[in-house]
Amino acid sequence: MPLPILPSRWTTSFGIETPAALLGRTISATPPSFGKWRPRFLAQTALRLSLLLLPFLFAAPAPAAAPPLPEDIQKGITAFFNLLKQQKVDEAYELILVNTRIRGREDDVKALRKQTREAIATYGPILGFETIEQRRVGMSLMQIVCLSWSENFPLRWRFSYYRPGDRWRLLDIFVDDKIGELFDTRAVRVQPMDAPSAP
Repeated sequence: MPLPILPSRWTTSFGIETPAALLGRTISATPPSFGKWRPRFLAQTALRLSLLLLPFLFAAPAPAAAPPLPEDIQKGITAFFNLLKQQKVDEAYELILVNTRIRGREDDVKALRKQTREAIATYGPILGFETIEQRRVGMSLMQIVCLSWSENFPLRWRFSYYRPGDRWRLLDIFVDDKIGELFDTRAVRVQPMDAPSAP
């Protein structure tokens, strides 16, 4: 049976349109086969594709960025730490406690001021600060964790806020030097050699 007359152009199995004269093969109605090279070609293609796709399979999703702090809270915390940098502890607490219920608990405020003065005396003057964490519970509770830098040791500050309507209100301030709690506590603990092993 004679082969049909092909046009001067012929489409290969890869979709490339090539002049029939340049193929260098006998033109037939079926595309050329790979013969013994087909398994090797498929294996190489599969390997190349897997190497290209491998990073996408194991890539961890980027953590979602925390929403920016409300402007009034950011300004209040920044002004608070700027006053502490100048060692104006009383003025710093007067500023941060404006329009809060904490201000009415005079014994607690005195204890907090005393604790702050002792921390500055022990660890050195406050040189600066950074916000390291922001946690939200629902839409109306938020805790902001800051780290203040001192010459000898950093301090952790936790500011808790509540928003019953359209304004955030400071509920609590807590300061400590337990910096180790900022790190992952699930790390493997090494038991001392002379201690008895737990049952």
